[in-house]
Amino acid sequence: GAGTFRYGEIQWHSEGNAVSFTIEAAFRRSQVSEWAFRGSAPDGFAAVGDVVVLASREPPQFFYGNGQVERVLRMEVQSISVRDDWIRGVVRLPPHTYPSATDEGRPWVAQFTGCCRLTGLRNNAGLQWALAADIDLTRAAASPKASIVPVLAVLYDPVERPKPTFHVAVDDPTSVQWALGKPAFVGGAVSLNASRSAYLAVPLRPHADALATTDCVANSAAPACLFAVLTAARADVQGMTLEGWVKASAAGGYVLSTGAGPGVCPHGAQAEAVRRCSIAAIYIRVTPTHVYVGQEQPSALPPYATRSESAWDLCASSATLCERLRSYDAAAEGTITNKWVHIAVVRSPAPDNSACPGGVALVHRLYVNAINLGEQGPLCLRNSDGLFASDASLIFGAYRPSPPTPSTHTQLALAEWRLWHGVRTAAKIELLLLQRVQPESAASQGDLTSGAVTPGTFGVAAVLVALYDFTIPCPEGEVGCTVTSISPLYPLDTAEKALLRAVAPAGAQAAETDSTGAMFWRPAVDLMEGVDPTGRVTMAPAEGPGLYQVTVYLSHEG
Repeated sequence: GAGTFRYGEIQWHSEGNAVSFTIEAAFRRSQVSEWAFRGSAPDGFAAVGDVVVLASREPPQFFYGNGQVERVLRMEVQSISVRDDWIRGVVRLPPHTYPSATDEGRPWVAQFTGCCRLTGLRNNAGLQWALAADIDLTRAAASPKASIVPVLAVLYDPVERPKPTFHVAVDDPTSVQWALGKPAFVGGAVSLNASRSAYLAVPLRPHADALATTDCVANSAAPACLFAVLTAARADVQGMTLEGWVKASAAGGYVLSTGAGPGVCPHGAQAEAVRRCSIAAIYIRVTPTHVYVGQEQPSALPPYATRSESAWDLCASSATLCERLRSYDAAAEGTITNKWVHIAVVRSPAPDNSACPGGVALVHRLYVNAINLGEQGPLCLRNSDGLFASDASLIFGAYRPSPPTPSTHTQLALAEWRLWHGVRTAAKIELLLLQRVQPESAASQGDLTSGAVTPGTFGVAAVLVALYDFTIPCPEGEVGCTVTSISPLYPLDTAEKALLRAVAPAGAQAAETDSTGAMFWRPAVDLMEGVDPTGRVTMAPAEGPGLYQVTVYLSHEG
């Protein structure tokens, strides 16, 4: 059916750790389907005073952020417009008690989610929505409250008034700050400074050891299965998807690879040290205009490894992507330099393995901002004894960072990296592109963390093995604090979480994602230009006249 969601806002107030949430929302009124908002009006639809259950293709739900979910939301209708075809109302939730004032130093993140946005929108039509509220009870006892109607008419003329404005008023006695919607609720980021030789490393040795006793069908999300797909260690473990947000400098460099992490490689012979410790079973590197995916093979001669890679020219691969890159920053001529971009690499066995006798021929498909740039390969990976890269680490932000091999470090920031066993389809990549994945939200985001991935189903099935949201809590008043390790947000199991902890030998720093909205892409490119300190939003509606959705954050000053 057609999408119905028009508008929403989350408000909250607290008494101690008990928080009461109110959701204001507006929907299309007259949809004729099992999701219709039936009521007491003469036309059979909802009228003022009716209470309706929110329903749609994916029923709206409210996630408190600590594992608790409200799955049935009842809205009291407070206003309607028959002419403009909308209803607006309020959902009042019972007080919810959090176990602590913050989530280990970070705000609790509550979300109101569902599908789908109004079909007639000029931006993001028919897609999921996810409204978020940050709750830090050490800083505030209540949220600001906006005062705005669900549909605003603004003057627009492509020549005389190409950038219309509107004001987001607030009803709050304290000082309030306005900001354009943060990037897709992906939380914080981690910054890796090349001049400090910073990088992150997840040791693979424990995963290699566990693989011998792991059934990767019955337990497809086990960390050992990630090692298996990274290194092609077992024929029954196939298909891998690596995806996340990256912002790299003009120098570009390695986003992800396998290689020697901190510590001493236990193999003295150089050839064996390369094969077991420093070799790249896979790598992703970027330049301003290209993305490369490659891998290395052991060699009998120095430097004891040979590489093969596939390259995608971003603008040559997709005119759509190139246009968006140029629209976002025309001066950079379609490059990804200093822009947040979402990269997804899907690796799977090639249909024909004849090009790789004694190994596995692998093909790679690349998506940038969910735009399919095509498949390339095959590349050959041989791991006959399962020991290939068994003493390596999964590296973020560097290539062979540990001596004695020459190292290459990358100046970049990372946010929301997800590692999957199995193939994520284009539709699934796009579905979660603009959301922050939270394991307790699996019901609204699909079944992400369970299920069997087999050699027969890996092409359409995938389970989440690891999720690094890179949101790093800093001490009060400290910005860009340095950390020495980062735990994944998923898995939830304490022992498996410890196995996937990323260490930062040279120090990584907490960073912000992009408050300009650039990670939203369509809203950033086609819709929102900025918001001033008084709450006046300036639009840039490149799609011309029509109905748009705008995301604005309100926060108490400081």
